[in-house]
Amino acid sequence: MEKKPKTAKWEKRPIDSILEDSQNIDVDVASIEILEWFIGNVENFIDNTQKIFRFDLVLDNKEMPELKKLQDLYRAIPDDEEDDEKQMDECSECRRELDKITKEIYEKVKSHTELLDALFKRMVYYYERLIMTPENKTKAFEIDDRLKTLIDERESLAENKREEIQERINAVIEEGMALIKYSELEGSVDVVKFEYEAFDVEVQIGHGVQFDEKGLKDKDRAMRYTIPEGFVCYIEIAYHNKFKPVAMF
Repeated sequence: MEKKPKTAKWEKRPIDSILEDSQNIDVDVASIEILEWFIGNVENFIDNTQKIFRFDLVLDNKEMPELKKLQDLYRAIPDDEEDDEKQMDECSECRRELDKITKEIYEKVKSHTELLDALFKRMVYYYERLIMTPENKTKAFEIDDRLKTLIDERESLAENKREEIQERINAVIEEGMALIKYSELEGSVDVVKFEYEAFDVEVQIGHGVQFDEKGLKDKDRAMRYTIPEGFVCYIEIAYHNKFKPVAMF
């Protein structure tokens, strides 16, 4: 079934009221909310074939309450009336003031180096490769066989006799872990764009399938939906192999 785009209607407020409330936005708190959300949701967006990620932050929940305050102020700006030049100027000036706050949040985001480092460490894990030489691979199979034998042996023993064999199992596991190495990467994550887009965006993805009353396929249709106006953010990860010091002599 085709999903038709729909423009949301937001509750509008007087310009003076919007500007007054905008002074209460804590830009530092909002910037931390953004980075902590990224850090906590890496698994939901990561794709190690990409280095640049776009986020449409449409806030309809309580995950980023301080940033949501600013979003709601943008949405509360009255609709421009083409025949009212004064109101158009006031609305434009109001947006510019809110844009200044958005820019301050962006600058704060880029200043939180510890959180950006934490985000990089969470992301880069999915770009690192497991390295194992042919020799180590053969040893790994041998260790795996020994481990299976020990586990089977442990299961056949009474509960009070399992402690000693568990120590042997732990030793074999440690032996196996010593064979594993990763291509260690280092680098950084940069927030390359953060701004408010004051317009809805229609998105088309894939193809949906429509069925008739008998359950038979009728025809394919593109699935369309609308992302309501909100913040858009781009982050970019850059990395390279970790260089190890080489002895000169």
